[in-house]
Amino acid sequence: ILKSRFLLCVPAARHLRYAWFRDRLRRGGVNRIATAHTLDDQAETVLMRTLRGAGTRGVAGIYPALDAELEGEAQPPAAASAAGEVARFHTSIIRPLLRLRRSGLLDYLRSCGQEWREDESNRDTRHLRNRIRLELLPLLERDYNPQVADVLANHAEVARAEEAYWQEQVAQALPRTVSTNRHENQAALVPELLLAQPLAMQRRLVRAAAEAAGLRLEFRDVE
Repeated sequence: ILKSRFLLCVPAARHLRYAWFRDRLRRGGVNRIATAHTLDDQAETVLMRTLRGAGTRGVAGIYPALDAELEGEAQPPAAASAAGEVARFHTSIIRPLLRLRRSGLLDYLRSCGQEWREDESNRDTRHLRNRIRLELLPLLERDYNPQVADVLANHAEVARAEEAYWQEQVAQALPRTVSTNRHENQAALVPELLLAQPLAMQRRLVRAAAEAAGLRLEFRDVE
């Protein structure tokens, strides 16, 4: 638990938290760390990333299992299944409560007299996630669809299946569309080979080639 009088930015806090998880796993004594992410956290993540313009990868949301060596969700473990099963290899961070509503979890804790910690920063609406949690999602549930959280979580599961499929397809297609100059240690997409692919594959190949070169492209950059 980290607590201080200054506001710690969310990405930095997450980095510190997962760095601590990795350190614990490397020391031994534990081989799994379970986090308490719920379906509500998943819904918030999907909605937040949708508002920011994320594609299928981003909308895949929080993965049920994560390799502790990874920095975040952008590069999920290939073995994580679309149905939300735990990845079979090198999986050390799991989210077993991801299909449970937060309210149900709190009801259970109350029923067995178990206390829990609520970080005071969770009420700070300067953070986009908190505004979505405290303002936008309740509005959507009240005025548009009472099951919106489930809809968003289901959308994430579909997106994860799509990503698993596309990762395999891109891995097979990329070497066929790249020209390599081994003497200069360079590689480039061949326009004629790239344009022979369907548009969806073209976009994926451009993004994959850029990421291999250490670049993260926005949609407009890919276009």
